[in-house]
Amino acid sequence: TNDNEAGNEWILPNRSFTDSMQEFTQSWQVNKCSLGQKKVKPCLITARQKACKVFFEESHSLLRNCFKVVDPEPFYSMCTQDTCESHELKAACRLAAAFVHLCNRNFVPLEVPPQ
Repeated sequence: TNDNEAGNEWILPNRSFTDSMQEFTQSWQVNKCSLGQKKVKPCLITARQKACKVFFEESHSLLRNCFKVVDPEPFYSMCTQDTCESHELKAACRLAAAFVHLCNRNFVPLEVPPQ
């Protein structure tokens, strides 16, 4: 229902409730959907992916002050996948901005890296 009431967010099609995300998602599955994993295409390391490493992995990252508060691993993973599929740095920049936003919300002041 998306009304910030935890008690009614996991309603199944039969109007019962669940605490399991897997049960919830599978119960709403449409026949056209598949439970299979997305096939990941191999991707050569590019300059765009190096930007992901600079933002989310390296010890001298401008975002490092928040690494213990907001886990950078999911951001790095999404960044490398998104930059593999695109020829632009927009994905890396947007993920860096999202990371900075979460850090600021968790009282770790950061700014989006200038690069």
